[in-house]
Amino acid sequence: MESWLIVLLMACVAVAVITALNAATTFLGDKKENRQRDLSRRLGTVDQARAKGESLALHGRDQLADQLGQLGAWMDGLVQQAGGESSVRVILLQMGLAGGGVLVVLAVLLRSPLALFGLLAAGIPLMLLVNRGEKRARAISEQLPDALDLMGRSLQAGHGMSDALRACGQETPPPLAYELGRTWEQHNLGLDFRQCMQNLVARNPRSFDLRLFAGSVLLQRETGGNLVEIVDNIANTIRGRFTLEAKVGALTSEARFSALILGGLPIFVALAVVTLRPSYLQPLLVDSFGRWMMAYGILSYLLGAFILRRMSQLET
Repeated sequence: MESWLIVLLMACVAVAVITALNAATTFLGDKKENRQRDLSRRLGTVDQARAKGESLALHGRDQLADQLGQLGAWMDGLVQQAGGESSVRVILLQMGLAGGGVLVVLAVLLRSPLALFGLLAAGIPLMLLVNRGEKRARAISEQLPDALDLMGRSLQAGHGMSDALRACGQETPPPLAYELGRTWEQHNLGLDFRQCMQNLVARNPRSFDLRLFAGSVLLQRETGGNLVEIVDNIANTIRGRFTLEAKVGALTSEARFSALILGGLPIFVALAVVTLRPSYLQPLLVDSFGRWMMAYGILSYLLGAFILRRMSQLET
């Protein structure tokens, strides 16, 4: 075996082991800290000054995010959009573990510098984080119409906007309950209402519906108007858009299913050939030109799948 491959494997194994140990230590530490914080909150022994500071703050960033500058701020924003259950440090550790592990596997199989393409696997935790943020934003938009109906009834009963936010935070399911409850808590602790709504939008930049709600409420506070009617109109608008998306999904279901079959066909054929006749694809692993062809095919396949996915999304 080539000397460069031995050095590469040893380095990748060392990085993977260290990353795994750091990830496990960080995960167990965060889990223990969250359990202690929840127990202190239930027993009423939590530091009130610290709790007030955390509530008034937009969110707490770890030191690593601050040290990374704009990259750390961007990754921290993705973490907050996904619910804030992780941290920039944990995401970086997961990226290092995924990239190092796949790099080791490809280096053993290919025995070529093309194994460096395994570093692309480091982007998988980041992609999962972005996907989690998109699902959370979708869940917030789906829960918002019912929350706005509850808010409208609360306003009709004579309650103020702050009390309406509190009722929505208590009655609606998460993740919307967390966002509205935190907005009420910030306002209840003395933060300006405009800043509270701006913080709500900043924590959820993917949710257009929350931006529409916050902008309408702030505009009504400056210019006046029937807030109950505004809230009802926003709820009806969101429901109408979901109805349109459902109709579009029903009309395009056949085309999307066909695209799914065509996209999975190359993978199915490759697995079938490897199972039935492994020697048929051996030149792609042995010959240097074949490895380059395989790398190009995989990259072009992933790029095409990404472009088709973006084209199939309905802009609303």
